[in-house]
Amino acid sequence: MRWDAEKYDSTKAPQVDAGRELIAMSKIRDTDSILDIGCGTGKLTMELAHLASGGNVTGIDPSTEMLEKAKEISLTTGNVLLLTLPAQEMKFDSDFDLIFSNSALQWVKEQEQVMKLAYRALKDGGRIAVQLPAKDFCWEMMDNIYSTISTLGKNGIPVEVPLKGRVCWFFERRRLW
Repeated sequence: MRWDAEKYDSTKAPQVDAGRELIAMSKIRDTDSILDIGCGTGKLTMELAHLASGGNVTGIDPSTEMLEKAKEISLTTGNVLLLTLPAQEMKFDSDFDLIFSNSALQWVKEQEQVMKLAYRALKDGGRIAVQLPAKDFCWEMMDNIYSTISTLGKNGIPVEVPLKGRVCWFFERRRLW
């Protein structure tokens, strides 16, 4: 799918508002290493980078048009790496304290695969924060999250929090002792 980054930026206020609420839920620390799945034009990626100023943020998106816009606004930010990468092709392993995705995973057909890859990308004690539009929300995504946790045999407490007509997820990976 080809995206018009300028048009997207001019009309995405509800997604940004929900994303900011998700950021607030995510317990971001100054030294966090964050993966932003579906970073789009980078507006929230930059907010994440500011909060994790002693850490780093990797934004991935399959759209070169969206990433070009994100790269424009991230030029002066030293802790951001932007990659043209579909979520289903991630190859990270215990690299991130937080996996963040705002209004993106509803576009991914391979949701269970992506959740497994996202979980694998977490460090011990890491968190996953996901927001999806409730209007178009696919309840299979929730099943995919539970299935991934169960299949991987990991301990964790999923928390479902509705925000103004949207569904947000915050999941904290627990260290196994």
